[in-house]
Amino acid sequence: MDTNIIELTEEQSNLSSIDISQQKIIFGVHGTDKRSKIIQEYVGKAKYFDVTFHSGTTYESFIGEIRQDSDGQSFLPKSFAKAYKTAWEQPKSPCFIVIQNINGGDSSKIFGDLMQSLARNEKGYSSAPVEVNLVIGKWLTEEFSNNCSIKDLFKSIYESYETVEAFDYSKIILPPNLYIYATMNTGNNDISTMDSSFKRLWEWEYSPIDYYKANYIMIELSDDLCYYWGDFIEKVNKVILEITGSEKKLMGHHFVNPRNKIISIKEFKSKVISYLWLEVFADEYNNPRTIFRYKQDNVSADIIPFTLSDLYETSADKWLSDVYIMSSFMTILGIKKIYKCRLIYTSTPP
Repeated sequence: MDTNIIELTEEQSNLSSIDISQQKIIFGVHGTDKRSKIIQEYVGKAKYFDVTFHSGTTYESFIGEIRQDSDGQSFLPKSFAKAYKTAWEQPKSPCFIVIQNINGGDSSKIFGDLMQSLARNEKGYSSAPVEVNLVIGKWLTEEFSNNCSIKDLFKSIYESYETVEAFDYSKIILPPNLYIYATMNTGNNDISTMDSSFKRLWEWEYSPIDYYKANYIMIELSDDLCYYWGDFIEKVNKVILEITGSEKKLMGHHFVNPRNKIISIKEFKSKVISYLWLEVFADEYNNPRTIFRYKQDNVSADIIPFTLSDLYETSADKWLSDVYIMSSFMTILGIKKIYKCRLIYTSTPP
């Protein structure tokens, strides 16, 4: 996805004076607006190229694909190659690659030999040129050699590299106006699976859970049973941390993004309770500390555990309805019922 380009001031034309990191990973639990933070606080109106890393992402799908055709081999640029070309052709304008879920795939293999280009010198260029496939090199040469406006720029910059000739466009040298920003969900894959040398090439910024912002969202079990989402995740996250001993599975303020800021009971069961049951507390059913408990009725003091399937069974007994089980579950967790009108008619959460 591309947006409009913003121009840098003349003083910033060498880009060494811009006070933001050229490579940064925004990390945190799921639902903490990491990508939004990148776009709003760093990218702004600059041009950027989106890519999402997953188990199927490869070097070719990130950099560009080499294809066999009737004339031999050709190169189809992907996010990295497109951004690289744009940054060199428009040296006074910042250009971003925005990687979503950088730990969703094997990032070291996806970057491959281009990982070396992430090491920058004091002026913001790659510390050393990187050799690439001959087909990619040919494509770069064809794209850049016909652009007269950047020939002088290339010549002045490439002269500082002893191993690169003045107009050898086939080697990768990241320019200082090319920024690579990424998000990382700490609950997906363990950060330790990322190569340590790769991790050192990035600045890291934590994206915290905003419980105040979360209280703009409401859980609606029924017309008269409503609760603040922020109150819920704050209490449940404490239990998650206590039982699992890890922050990786905590829920962020936008773990769910309901329409009209109201989480229906159907969405609450399918997205929140299912997540807690299947991914967080999968082995905690018989644990006395399990959060999946409800009071059997208003007379008995008995508190009994429930399962995920209990919320989907139909029963004429109102004590076994999903609404009753969920409301009792909320009460035991210490989450107070609220008046729905407080969310509808006011813009300020508690």
